[in-house]
Amino acid sequence: MMMSAPSKCAGAFLAAALSALSCTNERRVGILIDNMPPSLDAGAPSDVGSDPNIFPDDAGSVGGDDGGMISPADGAVDSLPAVHFSRIAAGNPLPDEATCAALVRRGNKEQRTDNTPFNKVLPTAAQIGQLSSWGNPQGFAAAAMPMGKRVSGNFTGTTDEILQWAACKWGFDEDFVRADSYQANGWHQGSVSGWTTTTSLCPSGGPIRAGMGGSECAQVFGLFGLTWQFHKSAWPMIHDSTPFTVDYSLALQRVCFEGWNIYFKGVGPAGNVYGPNDEFGCAASFYTGEWYDFATIQQVNHIRDALNSKPWTSGN
Repeated sequence: MMMSAPSKCAGAFLAAALSALSCTNERRVGILIDNMPPSLDAGAPSDVGSDPNIFPDDAGSVGGDDGGMISPADGAVDSLPAVHFSRIAAGNPLPDEATCAALVRRGNKEQRTDNTPFNKVLPTAAQIGQLSSWGNPQGFAAAAMPMGKRVSGNFTGTTDEILQWAACKWGFDEDFVRADSYQANGWHQGSVSGWTTTTSLCPSGGPIRAGMGGSECAQVFGLFGLTWQFHKSAWPMIHDSTPFTVDYSLALQRVCFEGWNIYFKGVGPAGNVYGPNDEFGCAASFYTGEWYDFATIQQVNHIRDALNSKPWTSGN
């Protein structure tokens, strides 16, 4: 999927928003996920139209053995126009996080004031270094490993600004990302759930409460509802940091969107067999762990409902 030709700026790809930017290849060291069974990621035909303002779907692409990331030139930030981040088709290079940070539209007030402390927390180098690598043991093609190495959580802002940044970085339409995250728990990074009396399913030092059967601990954390037992090396970041949680979650969904989830190969009903370019199926399967079974279809519908109603525009 990733191209190996020398990196170059493609006019159609950068048209309105990146005329002030230059191109470069980048290599980042990060890593990701632990013991992920066929139960946490996946993809569905998109009905989110590409916005020609930036990174249009199937746009002319840039080479580079790491995907030809696009970076901003020094001093270019002030001249950047406002943009809407749109879907980038599988196989195309993704913009780097510095470019995306420069393009985020800032200034709107925080809709989730309870997220404010979490939005300011950046993972340490040691925490990024502890992340498990992505590859065949996790059910991913080897091509997924560079995706894991891009995860950094290196951005601060309001909840919506963080979602914009990650949508840009991982090549998803920003409203799709807003809807995807909203249906999980209404954009609350401090959300905890999955309470159980089985302490082996919970992180040490995690939230606890008194329950009917005794002390209970939480299994599920953060704005995207990540289950600790499948993401142990990402603890405590999936609880403490909004930018890490969003970056990490969309990286996993991008791997699925590229068609690199080995355990979904050949899976699915007629017309919806797993393959690339299915962000709805991937987002839904991120929660259900299945590919277009009944629960996954319901989850797809929840995301579509949120995308159609856009509750975040009314401050809900």
